[in-house]
Amino acid sequence: MIDAELDNYLKAEIRKARRYSPYTEELMQHIRDLTLRGGKRIRPATLEKLSRYTVPLGIAFQIQDDILGMFGREEILGKPAVSDLREGKKTLLIVDALANSDGRQKTGLRAHLGNPRAGAEALKAVQKILVDTGAREKSQALTHRLAGQAVDALQQIRLKKTGKAFRLNIAEYVIKRDY
Repeated sequence: MIDAELDNYLKAEIRKARRYSPYTEELMQHIRDLTLRGGKRIRPATLEKLSRYTVPLGIAFQIQDDILGMFGREEILGKPAVSDLREGKKTLLIVDALANSDGRQKTGLRAHLGNPRAGAEALKAVQKILVDTGAREKSQALTHRLAGQAVDALQQIRLKKTGKAFRLNIAEYVIKRDY
């Protein structure tokens, strides 16, 4: 059951990342049209290389967003830190914690997840479970690994120095951001 949930989560994140990526199929033709008008042409191989940068980075961004949704500070996030918990979001953190928790921890997670009245104490209890089960650490490690994959893919693309530096800064921002 948990493996299926994790698989579904990752598939959904890949779909989201592809949808947010400026190199999705719907936009590829538009990009080609624009570049042809400018006298330059982006080769399909280059677009594929760019998607190897944008897709893992998009997933890393979402996982970092989920981490911040549970552990971020309200005054920086601009929303209650407990909102993801109240909404019952089955993030990678939650799926992983459910997979690696004992009976008491599972009961605690399920009691608070999706509870519209969950407050600060519920959030603290869930945060403790996420830390104790290793879910937070694993999610952070995955975020770093995916951002690293994006950077590695970027190194394989011939870009102007400023364009490459800009994209490298985006990858760094994704893993260091706190809002």
